[in-house]
Amino acid sequence: MPKAKYDPDDPMELVGVAVPASPDALDAMARVFADEFLRIGYSPDQILGLFEDPFYRAPNQVYVACGEQFVREIINDLAGAGPSAKLASRPDAPSTEGDVAP
Repeated sequence: MPKAKYDPDDPMELVGVAVPASPDALDAMARVFADEFLRIGYSPDQILGLFEDPFYRAPNQVYVACGEQFVREIINDLAGAGPSAKLASRPDAPSTEGDVAP
């Protein structure tokens, strides 16, 4: 049941904090979002849709601030040769043979 009054001593109280961000931070944030959704199997078009949708506030903030072309370039860059592809092709990467997915 919702409480009528904010309790500053309640460790379970939901608190939001705004953090100022530079253009470099927006680039890093966009790359993390796109990489995460690529890794779980979203297509580039689906990821662009997430950035366009105001429901997804942080990705949409990047989309509004930097534009569609900026977001498309990041998604295409990561989808083409993203970090997961580079890690998988490293000759010194440890073998994952026999590993069981969580």
